[in-house]
Amino acid sequence: MKLLVIVLLVMIPTIVLATTSEVFSKKETLKEKTERLDEVCEQLLEEGPPETVAVGPHVKMGKALEWFINNTNKPDGWSLTGYSSLKVDERGNMSRWKVGIINGELDWSTYQDIEGRNEPSYRLLEEWNQRMSSEMVFGISFSREF
Repeated sequence: MKLLVIVLLVMIPTIVLATTSEVFSKKETLKEKTERLDEVCEQLLEEGPPETVAVGPHVKMGKALEWFINNTNKPDGWSLTGYSSLKVDERGNMSRWKVGIINGELDWSTYQDIEGRNEPSYRLLEEWNQRMSSEMVFGISFSREF
């Protein structure tokens, strides 16, 4: 049994080296090299220069950030803040309902209320900032434009 293992340990590297040595020992002639380079140049002229592909941690972070931005608050469908549905009728009027974090909807309605009042702008800004810094609100929101 030991003899068989020793024979296999000697034969496998020998067979591998024998088959690969032919590949590495083949030398290209000058004519073959120029033909190969001409084909590569023709391909570059037809297709244009190759596009560089960025790789690395900065690319992965950028794609993750792009996904986060795209999925934070979608007007229709699942997002990181809940589920929302957006419908537009024949006249172009929109209706939207949302289940989940509804701070943005509340902020918008608060802004609409604040905008119509005749108060100094610093008070409106202070109220707006207080509203923006409040806790997260989970709930259901429905809005409709006529």
